[in-house]
Amino acid sequence: MIQKLLLCALMVAMSATMATSQTRKRTSGPAAAKTTAAKELRTGAERINAEAKILSTFLYRYGAVVEGIRLSEKSAKDNNAPPEVFALIQKNKVAVAETVRNLAGGMQDLERYLKLSPSTKPYFDTVNGLSQDIDLAADTAAAGNLDAAAEQLLTVLDNLNGALLPPAPK
Repeated sequence: MIQKLLLCALMVAMSATMATSQTRKRTSGPAAAKTTAAKELRTGAERINAEAKILSTFLYRYGAVVEGIRLSEKSAKDNNAPPEVFALIQKNKVAVAETVRNLAGGMQDLERYLKLSPSTKPYFDTVNGLSQDIDLAADTAAAGNLDAAAEQLLTVLDNLNGALLPPAPK
């Protein structure tokens, strides 16, 4: 008799535990999709922000490097420097252009990431093609027009920052 009472008490306790464990909500369907879309959107914004920071930092340093190249060129011309000095200045200009071109790789990665998800399409629409603009800036720098290259990169930065703004009301 005691065994039956213990067995009954155990069964009641087990059923109460099982009943409470099955009352939690399941996250599937539309709610889970919204959460995933929100996470993708947030991650997209964070990646755009990171790319904008990289470009901002680069432009900050770019100005000092370009000024150094200009001063070196002026000094070399004024002092009739040997050809080796002019070759070194040209080598620095080529290095600047290649560094600009390397920025395009990060932008291409960002474009590919934003293209993958429908939830990041608004970002993709704004960012798509910016890697080509960076390539154009690199070509401009390689041609020796360092100021115009900086202006092109500033336009890219402006577009990156604009991608993070909410859409304008219609």
